[in-house]
Amino acid sequence: MKQLAKYHAPFAVEWTGAEWRFQALPGYNDNYTFFTTTNPANVAALSSTYFDLAGLAIDDKTVMTEAIAIQEAYFPTLSQNAPGGAGDQVWIYDLITSIPIGTDEADWAKVYFGGAGFPNFGILNFEHVLYQRVRRFTSDVDHAGFVAVKAGDEQSGSLAPSASDRLYSYRLVVAYNVTGNLIGASTPTGRHLIAASAKEEAEYEYLMRLMRSYQLQQQPDVD
Repeated sequence: MKQLAKYHAPFAVEWTGAEWRFQALPGYNDNYTFFTTTNPANVAALSSTYFDLAGLAIDDKTVMTEAIAIQEAYFPTLSQNAPGGAGDQVWIYDLITSIPIGTDEADWAKVYFGGAGFPNFGILNFEHVLYQRVRRFTSDVDHAGFVAVKAGDEQSGSLAPSASDRLYSYRLVVAYNVTGNLIGASTPTGRHLIAASAKEEAEYEYLMRLMRSYQLQQQPDVD
């Protein structure tokens, strides 16, 4: 069994009075891109990378995903110009998929509203989404509106085996200025950790898996 890790940098934004922008902090916001920078009610940014499975898939072996976890160094924080307010929020979406979602905002809106790997309102199929975790953190009066308290945590995914050379790793961060006082938000470094092994399958089974992986890479199947 092998352990594979990918990192998403810590994230920190501030409201200038006219737009959201990344805070100029060393090591922060690497590989993040904004979806929106001018809406005072919210800000969203996406970080994406991938796991290279070529080393595991060598000799025509299937990569069997045994476990996936998200690890973080600390907790999200919120900054307000009138400390003590309750209701400002940070949502963190962590996904690992067998085909790329890309960076189109409309696709990520579907992830936000309907989840990934769920029918009807979401995007991708169950087998495409190996892991998805959605967490909601919010400010409250007891913590003076600074420490973001976890208010929701949902996890899903197929852990499906793959014959692909890549698995795609995403972190979407959305901050909500519910009180009108939010002027900054941050999230910690995130580690996406996969425990996987390589298994030799029967030739026909492996060829069918290769064909399926190729089909999924070419055109997302959304039935």
